[in-house]
Amino acid sequence: MALKVSGTTVIDDSKNIPSGTPSVQGTIVTANVLTAPSGTTAQRPASPNTGHIFFDTTLGTIVSYNGTEWV
Repeated sequence: MALKVSGTTVIDDSKNIPSGTPSVQGTIVTANVLTAPSGTTAQRPASPNTGHIFFDTTLGTIVSYNGTEWV
């Protein structure tokens, strides 16, 4: 499995991507920038997977889900 943008592999299996169907949300603005999904603390995904990232506008920072909680 690989994430490809315009035919260029940006993430491949050597990066330990979980198996299953990937879900990509956010917008790649340039080759070096990813705009993360964002919203308030209350709008964080209810059933996240380990490794999900989210820009929390309530806190004004990026948080990630570690398998137990958003940190």
